[in-house]
Amino acid sequence: MNTEKLSGFSRWLAVLTIVTLAFSGLYGCSGSSSSSSEGDAELVISLTDAEGDFLSYTVDVLSLKMLKSNGAQVETLPLTTRLDFARYVEVTEFLTAATVPSGHYTGAQIVLDFSNAEIIVQDADGNPITATVQDADGNPVTQMTVDVTFNGESDFVIAPGIPAHITLDFDLDASNAVVVNGSDATVVVSPVLVADTLVEEPKPHRLRGLLAGVNQAEESFAVRMRPFRHRPARNETRRFGRLNVHVVERTVYEIDGRMYAGDEGLQQLAQLPLASAVVARGALDIGQRRFVAAEVYAGSSVPWGDRDIVSGNVIARSGDSITVRGATLVRANGSFAFNDNVTISLADTTTVVKQGDASNSHSIADISVGQRITALGRVTDNSTLAMDAAHVRMLYTNIGGTVVAAGPLAVDLQGIDLRRVSLFDFSGTGVDPASDADPDYYEVDTASLSLANLQLGDPVKVRGHVTPFGSAPEDFSAQTVLDAQNMRAQLVTGFGEGSVNAFADLSETGMLLDLNEAGERHHLYRAGISTDLLSLPASPLITPRTSGDNAGKGLFVISQGQAVRVYTRYSDFYTALSGLLDGNTPVLGVHASGRYDSNLNQLKAAKITVKLAR
Repeated sequence: MNTEKLSGFSRWLAVLTIVTLAFSGLYGCSGSSSSSSEGDAELVISLTDAEGDFLSYTVDVLSLKMLKSNGAQVETLPLTTRLDFARYVEVTEFLTAATVPSGHYTGAQIVLDFSNAEIIVQDADGNPITATVQDADGNPVTQMTVDVTFNGESDFVIAPGIPAHITLDFDLDASNAVVVNGSDATVVVSPVLVADTLVEEPKPHRLRGLLAGVNQAEESFAVRMRPFRHRPARNETRRFGRLNVHVVERTVYEIDGRMYAGDEGLQQLAQLPLASAVVARGALDIGQRRFVAAEVYAGSSVPWGDRDIVSGNVIARSGDSITVRGATLVRANGSFAFNDNVTISLADTTTVVKQGDASNSHSIADISVGQRITALGRVTDNSTLAMDAAHVRMLYTNIGGTVVAAGPLAVDLQGIDLRRVSLFDFSGTGVDPASDADPDYYEVDTASLSLANLQLGDPVKVRGHVTPFGSAPEDFSAQTVLDAQNMRAQLVTGFGEGSVNAFADLSETGMLLDLNEAGERHHLYRAGISTDLLSLPASPLITPRTSGDNAGKGLFVISQGQAVRVYTRYSDFYTALSGLLDGNTPVLGVHASGRYDSNLNQLKAAKITVKLAR
């Protein structure tokens, strides 16, 4: 039996984002008190990640403490919370809001419980494999306490009225070695958890909870936070906190299965009873000191209603029966399951809406192969998890591949929402069998979107919706097109048991890897598209950013055993790394993310992690 390191789509990068925003417009009452004292400040903790090969990375977070310079520990998590680090590729989710004492903080401490972990990877064909978890010594992992220091430079000050941001970065790729043996998989966990006070390229934020009030005059509503899979309880005393949400004219609402926009949507929200389930997705407006929602879901349109919910991608359709792959199932009773395939029956009575579209003009005929959906209904067969759908939401779907034609756009499709394209059966998608979607030449309607920078063979990521079933070509309707030059790239390189010759050159201006002793991981990922570094004319030069206010700045990490050193300036990182590379210390791996310039064969990195042997 052959042993192979898992490769394919970009590795997952999970990030815990602690945002300290002393904004009167953002907060309602916090989880620990109804108002902050003069010596207190509000702390909001959120979670996000980046694309990769983990289909699920679910663990229990038992505790998340902030550590003060005087030795005091401040617990910020009121309840044990079960988190799936692999579910937040495109969004940062609010986890908790707490009132904490102001002062100097030296770090944080997180306690993870792997006793009931659900870690699922995919093999080269996209099939799911449940992995066993071990530590670096081969022992089963139960609870694990991870200490974090801020910046590697100084304490972090939390003070009333002073906006501040901290990012706790749990790098799943650097923290986990994944080995697939046929139908078995093992994950070796060695956490790399670092902190940074720089917030760059923020993702959209998502807030889940219970409706706490609507203020139509101020165009806002309040939410009692209920994160992730924590089922709301109206009489629960240990709260996750409360946040205010602002809306604008372009905010789109889905309430009890119907779409609304602008003022009409806020009026409908105000008609709901207090403690109704609500989800808001939007962005932190730092300048205006508020969270602004682009989309709001409420009532029976969210998982805390009275129906079962399935989320995933349609991999096949036959008549009014669709098969959803990689399905996440949340039962009406609050239980959760991850199932590979769920069969969903559609009917003329099934209502259908499209994310971001308030027209209410869609039907089951619009649901086609590849489309990412959330379906609400009733599970009719608990053994096979077959479902009758009462309502379907067509979500934004991401496709990735390489350009085979640029006018109009056609893509050699490699993945749909991180799923291998070989899993999808495109039968019936075309106006006739000869017109069914062809993954080798997947045709995209880009309307007026610019394609000026696209070149043949370039990786491309497209966000939008699959065209209605039986109507191809085109196969996909684009909302955004991201070309290679604007994509975040991830460089992942491992050196097996370690190499003392990992760097061909290391200087104050950058680093050049020597790949002669590289293991099985030596790839550059863009939009889920893998480029073997050995296929390039030379190894890419990894440099810090060289222009603008962020020149020389980023998140630079040295991990060695249990020690994690964090630097926000490349010059400090270089000095420290040079001192540790004494000719006898092997390099286990190098991970970097940033913007890749194919013309210069250069990666301008916002983050670099070097893992050294103990």
